[in-house]
Amino acid sequence: MFNIFNENKSRYGYRRITLELKNRGFNINYKTVSKLMNILGIKSIQRPKDDIIHIKEAIVNIFKQRF
Repeated sequence: MFNIFNENKSRYGYRRITLELKNRGFNINYKTVSKLMNILGIKSIQRPKDDIIHIKEAIVNIFKQRF
């Protein structure tokens, strides 16, 4: 599990590690992988949230609807 995690530069979470283990011939449940990652202190890198403010112009009410 450490090898898979380090090969992918700490980007793989429990789902991808589970799939990679199954591809390598290990039959293991994703819950077990998640528990082992918590016990071993392995955490994947999370992408930061976008702090972009979107400024849009008001759309003209061409149908004369009342909102």
